[in-house]
Amino acid sequence: MKKKFNWAKKARAKGYRVEYDTVIQLRNLGCWAMRLPSRRQVGIMRPIDVIFWNPITKVFGFVQCKFNKKNFHAEERERFIFVCKKYGATGYLAHRDNGIKMETVYDKF
Repeated sequence: MKKKFNWAKKARAKGYRVEYDTVIQLRNLGCWAMRLPSRRQVGIMRPIDVIFWNPITKVFGFVQCKFNKKNFHAEERERFIFVCKKYGATGYLAHRDNGIKMETVYDKF
Protein backbone atom coordinates (compact mmCIF):
# COMPACT_ATOMS: atom_id res chain seq x y z
CA MET A 1 0.00 0.00 0.00
CA LYS A 2 1.38 3.37 -0.99
CA LYS A 3 1.49 6.19 1.56
CA LYS A 4 -0.25 9.46 0.84
CA PHE A 5 1.70 12.47 -0.35
CA ASN A 6 2.89 14.79 2.49
CA TRP A 7 1.78 12.37 5.23
CA ALA A 8 4.87 13.06 7.37
CA LYS A 9 4.42 16.83 7.24
CA LYS A 10 0.78 16.50 8.35
CA ALA A 11 1.68 14.10 11.17
CA ARG A 12 4.38 16.48 12.43
CA ALA A 13 1.92 19.39 12.33
CA LYS A 14 -0.58 17.42 14.44
CA GLY A 15 2.14 16.70 17.00
CA TYR A 16 3.15 20.36 17.23
CA ARG A 17 -0.50 21.33 17.69
CA VAL A 18 -0.89 18.91 20.62
CA GLU A 19 2.23 20.40 22.25
CA TYR A 20 0.95 23.96 21.74
CA ASP A 21 -2.52 23.13 23.11
CA THR A 22 -0.98 21.41 26.14
CA VAL A 23 1.07 24.52 26.97
CA ILE A 24 -2.03 26.72 26.62
CA GLN A 25 -4.06 24.40 28.87
CA LEU A 26 -1.36 24.35 31.57
CA ARG A 27 -1.03 28.14 31.46
CA ASN A 28 -4.80 28.49 31.84
CA LEU A 29 -4.56 26.33 34.97
CA GLY A 30 -2.05 28.78 36.46
CA CYS A 31 1.15 26.87 35.72
CA TRP A 32 4.32 28.18 34.17
CA ALA A 33 4.79 26.02 31.06
CA MET A 34 7.04 26.00 28.03
CA ARG A 35 7.52 23.74 25.05
CA LEU A 36 10.99 22.25 24.89
CA PRO A 37 12.48 23.19 21.48
CA SER A 38 13.51 20.27 19.29
CA ARG A 39 17.19 21.27 19.45
CA ARG A 40 17.01 20.74 23.26
CA GLN A 41 15.34 17.32 22.92
CA VAL A 42 18.63 15.42 22.68
CA GLY A 43 20.20 12.74 24.82
CA ILE A 44 18.37 12.09 28.06
CA MET A 45 15.74 14.79 27.35
CA ARG A 46 14.56 13.11 24.13
CA PRO A 47 11.13 11.99 25.44
CA ILE A 48 10.29 15.41 26.99
CA ASP A 49 8.03 17.80 25.04
CA VAL A 50 6.78 20.27 27.69
CA ILE A 51 8.19 21.41 31.05
CA PHE A 52 5.88 22.96 33.66
CA TRP A 53 5.93 24.35 37.20
CA ASN A 54 2.83 24.82 39.33
CA PRO A 55 3.61 27.55 41.90
CA ILE A 56 0.49 26.82 44.00
CA THR A 57 1.12 23.13 44.67
CA LYS A 58 4.91 23.38 44.13
CA VAL A 59 4.88 20.62 41.51
CA PHE A 60 7.54 20.42 38.81
CA GLY A 61 6.90 18.11 35.91
CA PHE A 62 7.39 16.93 32.38
CA VAL A 63 4.81 16.18 29.69
CA GLN A 64 5.06 13.83 26.73
CA CYS A 65 2.62 14.84 23.97
CA LYS A 66 1.15 12.38 21.49
CA PHE A 67 -1.64 12.77 18.96
CA ASN A 68 -2.72 9.15 19.52
CA LYS A 69 -2.33 7.60 22.95
CA LYS A 70 -1.46 4.21 21.42
CA ASN A 71 1.78 5.65 19.95
CA PHE A 72 3.33 5.98 23.44
CA HIS A 73 5.22 2.68 23.30
CA ALA A 74 6.96 0.85 26.17
CA GLU A 75 10.52 1.91 25.29
CA GLU A 76 9.58 5.57 25.27
CA ARG A 77 7.58 5.14 28.50
CA GLU A 78 10.64 3.66 30.24
CA ARG A 79 12.88 6.54 29.09
CA PHE A 80 10.24 9.05 30.21
CA ILE A 81 9.92 7.49 33.68
CA PHE A 82 13.74 7.39 34.02
CA VAL A 83 14.00 11.14 33.34
CA CYS A 84 11.16 11.90 35.77
CA LYS A 85 12.84 9.85 38.52
CA LYS A 86 16.23 11.46 37.87
CA TYR A 87 14.90 15.03 38.20
CA GLY A 88 12.24 14.28 40.85
CA ALA A 89 9.45 15.42 38.57
CA THR A 90 5.88 14.34 37.91
CA GLY A 91 5.29 12.90 34.44
CA TYR A 92 2.16 13.27 32.33
CA LEU A 93 1.07 11.97 28.94
CA ALA A 94 -1.00 14.49 26.97
CA HIS A 95 -3.02 13.22 24.04
CA ARG A 96 -5.83 14.42 21.82
CA ASP A 97 -9.27 13.01 22.66
CA ASN A 98 -12.01 15.64 22.18
CA GLY A 99 -9.60 18.19 23.58
CA ILE A 100 -6.37 17.58 25.46
CA LYS A 101 -6.45 14.77 28.03
CA MET A 102 -3.60 14.41 30.51
CA GLU A 103 -2.82 11.12 32.25
CA THR A 104 -0.26 10.56 35.00
CA VAL A 105 2.62 8.32 33.91
CA TYR A 106 4.87 8.86 36.93
CA ASP A 107 4.06 10.53 40.24
CA LYS A 108 6.94 11.36 42.56
CA PHE A 109 4.74 11.36 45.68
